[in-house]
Amino acid sequence: MLRYLKQLKTREKLIWGLFLSIVVLVVPLSSYAYTVFFTEGFETYNLGNLNGQQGWVATNGTVGDRNPPYEYQIKEGEKSVYQTGGNQYKYFDNNSNGILSFWGWYSECAGGIYFKGNEHLKFILVFRPEGESCILKDYPSEGEIREIELNQWQNIQVRWINNKYQANVNDTGWVAERNFMNSDEDYLDYFQYNGVLGYFDDFSGVYVPPSGRVWSVSPASETEITNLDDIFAFAWENLEGWDSLSVAFQNKDTGIFSNANILETISPSGQESFSFESFNFDRNGKYYFYAVATKWSIEFIEGMYITGNYSYQWSDDLVSPVSWFTINTEGYTPIFEMSDFSTWYGEVSKFATPTDMFVSIAGFFEPTFNKIGEFGNRIKDYFNLSEVYSQGYEIGKVIPYFSYFVGQISLFLGGFPILKWVFVVIILLTGIFIFRLVMKFIPFLGGS
Repeated sequence: MLRYLKQLKTREKLIWGLFLSIVVLVVPLSSYAYTVFFTEGFETYNLGNLNGQQGWVATNGTVGDRNPPYEYQIKEGEKSVYQTGGNQYKYFDNNSNGILSFWGWYSECAGGIYFKGNEHLKFILVFRPEGESCILKDYPSEGEIREIELNQWQNIQVRWINNKYQANVNDTGWVAERNFMNSDEDYLDYFQYNGVLGYFDDFSGVYVPPSGRVWSVSPASETEITNLDDIFAFAWENLEGWDSLSVAFQNKDTGIFSNANILETISPSGQESFSFESFNFDRNGKYYFYAVATKWSIEFIEGMYITGNYSYQWSDDLVSPVSWFTINTEGYTPIFEMSDFSTWYGEVSKFATPTDMFVSIAGFFEPTFNKIGEFGNRIKDYFNLSEVYSQGYEIGKVIPYFSYFVGQISLFLGGFPILKWVFVVIILLTGIFIFRLVMKFIPFLGGS
């Protein structure tokens, strides 16, 4: 009994010790779990004046995209905001332990970024020129935070708690905590750009490193191309470490690519152009811009094991945002495309609308039939169609006779499905024939 009580007491101590350890670890973490102040990418905004959209008050802010007349710098997606000085601000819900990450493209070293709580200034980040450099500082102490590169995207993060804040530029590290200018409230509810020239985009809570991407410059996406001599211009950025860039167009329904144009040597950022003719389109249709980068580097297996060899590595498709063009050139046949299911159904069916299940089934098979259809279009180039038809017709006449005689024989076998077994044997023999034919052309395995 005494031993049992000692064991029970020991267990209680262990449980309380574990509980206190969890409290000690979790409480500080939860106390400093910064909540995201707000997120915004401006993708749902209307092009034009920022003022009045989603609560923004703007004297010199305009929402734009890359297409003329805007031709904006875009960090992510298809839209950003351009400001020519003045004030752009917005109120938000109170946040006493928040974090905010935003991207700016600053064209000159002037102006500031204001943070308020209940109309009281909490802190200001200002741009100050020093020689050839632009330094981000806090106001009024003018304490240096980091150097800012002009005319390229820069990420600024701020976080605050307990009437103190910190800043971080391009994820180079958080500066020491600094006190709010006014400690009447410990929260923020206001963000403002004041007198800053340039663009801003992609507000969130965390730093996301800029990813390499390629985008079409001109003509605008969704343009119909009737003259293949027209020039296609594209640009790229943040491709450090890559050696070359290949650009092409893809018809996504069939998976077929145009010829690729390859830039053998590229800088991290740049712009280039080719004529549409150089991509060697052979069908009219809808084609999406496609780009991949390559580099010569040491080979890894499953991302872990070094083989000691070097090989080419390929990126994924780098095009962002998505852009496509309709090739419609006189003399070209259209690429195969199934007719729209809903339109077809409305023309041939006696019912008003198909069931959801039928729509799902049609949608599931549509990509496959598009590929099969275009394969059929292209395979015709390699056969004499009249000869193929006549041979197919003769074979087709034999099948009914064959089926009839086999059916008669099956009567003597008590209805045993001999015809099905015959077809199984034929398929098996055909498979063996194809396998042997393929193996014949594989060096060292087949015959000569």
